[in-house]
Amino acid sequence: MPLLLVLVIFSASILKLWGADFSLATTALQGLCLAQFFNLVFGSVGTVLIMTGHEKKAFIGLTISTLCNIACNYTLIPLYGLNGAAFATFISIFIWNFLLFIILKKTLKLDSSIMGFFAFKQH
Repeated sequence: MPLLLVLVIFSASILKLWGADFSLATTALQGLCLAQFFNLVFGSVGTVLIMTGHEKKAFIGLTISTLCNIACNYTLIPLYGLNGAAFATFISIFIWNFLLFIILKKTLKLDSSIMGFFAFKQH
């Protein structure tokens, strides 16, 4: 998490280390860092599903997010270039983690998020 914050806050300065042209990717780097934040927050949803015998459900979630990634890339790259590709990746990573989190919650009644971030009351 601290490294993620450093990358988001100082992304322009870090990218300039490789040359002035690289600073054009600042927004893309920040978007990809945000995607990894959601990866962190939702936890190891895919791994837990696979380890508990729910590979098919994990596969379905991954397939949906992959198709979403392809559609978003097809739509956003022509409009926004590099930032469109980064946003498409952000969307698909979020969808992947969210879908698998919901599947894990409904199937195994587990909350894999960090410190029960998305803990729901169960009756």
